Formats: sequence, structure tokens, C-alpha cells
Amino acid sequence: MPRLRTGTSIAAVKGRGFTVLAADTQATLGHLAFRDFDKIQKITADGKVAVASAGLVSDSQVLVKAARDFASREQFQAERPVTAFSTANFLQDALFFSRGEETFLGANFIVVDAKRIFSVYGDGALVESKRFAVDGSGMELAMSFLDSNWKKGMLEAEAIKVAQGAIAAAASRDVYSGKPVKFLVIKEEVLNGKQ
Repeated sequence: MPRLRTGTSIAAVKGRGFTVLAADTQATLGHLAFRDFDKIQKITADGKVAVASAGLVSDSQVLVKAARDFASREQFQAERPVTAFSTANFLQDALFFSRGEETFLGANFIVVDAKRIFSVYGDGALVESKRFAVDGSGMELAMSFLDSNWKKGMLEAEAIKVAQGAIAAAASRDVYSGKPVKFLVIKEEVLNGKQ
């Protein structure tokens, strides 16, 4: 059976004391598109760590569930806060150790908290970004938009506009990405999500 093309566009943008996570809401399977699919997920119960996923939906869902279980155990047993870094490391291990298996996991993630942004790739690579991160089939278009529009020290409203603009730019040309754009703002103490 031929492999069907899937796609999405996800991004994270660093602002002054917060991070904005944004994603399109279209899930695709070959030539079929499913609307209003949420690709942004809170990992910790307090909402201070979240991920956006690109790739195979089933693999993303299983790994998000596993990351939530990891976060719950860490907070309960170790009594230490879960961060984007610890969550990204957990996902990195899960993806890396699936390589070479018949059930290779096909998912990429952007993992964020208020201070840090990490990209975790399907082969297990982990990269930290100081400004922004993008992934998915529309990533080149989103990255070009962010290269032109990101500024250090952006305030929340401007950072939201830039993150949404990056995903909208991707969705305008990438047939595997679609609107509307959803976003989540993660601050030190408060988590706000809007459409």
C-alpha cells in the first residue's frame, strides 16, 4: 500500500517572559482533510508545559499521553517541577529508541514552557531555539515569515500576531495545512489559550 502524505504547520515564538505556541487545525490523510483538529496539548496539570505536534496523528497522541504520564509521575514522585527541557528529553528518548523498529514513531514536536523552546524530531534529535521554532509541511513558509517579523522582547499581543501570521503564511500555500490557527500563551504563572 502506498504511503499517504500527511502535513501540518506548527510554531513557537519567544516573547518577553512568555512563549506563544501556534498551530493550524487541519489534519490530512492523503487527499482528505479533517478540520478543527487540535495539535496543541498541555502536558503538565498546571499548564506550564505544552507541546505542538506534527506527523502521524496516532503516534503524536500516544506520545502526548506518555509525556503526560511522565510529567504526572515526575511531579508526584520526584516532587520537582516538570520543564520543557525534561519533557523534550523524555520525547527524545521515546523517538530515538523507536528507530529501527517495525513500529517507527513518525511524530515531531515543539515543546515549550515560559522560558524555553525545544524541537524534537522523529529520529530523536533535540534542538533548543532562543527565538522561535517551526515544524511540519509548511515549515519553510512559516520560517520565512518569522525570519522577517520576529523581534526580541515582543509583547504578548505582538508575539501572538507574529505566531498566527507564520501559521497563516504556511496555510496559504501548503495544501496540507489549514485555517483557523489556534494558539496558546504560556507565562510563568498563567496560561491563556484563545482561537
